[in-house]
Amino acid sequence: MKITQQDLTDFVGEPNFHKAGLHAIKRATGIVGKHYCTKMTMATMCPLKCGECKKTLVDMVAAINPETTRNAYALLTWLAKTTAAKKAEKKSVARPTGPAKNAFGEAEERDPFADLEVSFGR
Repeated sequence: MKITQQDLTDFVGEPNFHKAGLHAIKRATGIVGKHYCTKMTMATMCPLKCGECKKTLVDMVAAINPETTRNAYALLTWLAKTTAAKKAEKKSVARPTGPAKNAFGEAEERDPFADLEVSFGR
């Protein structure tokens, strides 16, 4: 679910956008929607309530320092992509594998090489 311009402005606050050098709030909303909200939705990690991502969004805008940044919108893009990727990486940690299970959900304990020996007649 993409965040609306009004929600993002309410969460971050218009003065904070200007302090970060992000004067075109509509453009910043498009960047956040495209590179953060869409990625979170595609990874099925979007909470569907934009308020739950409020802290993340505020931290992204607060991390931009206009004195040391040439292009605040490029930095916002990078922050949005990186934040979404880190959250997706935490979710996709490999699950431990267990023993093989048959169609009934029962664990199968068999030697796969035994089947090959039977097939080749040894």
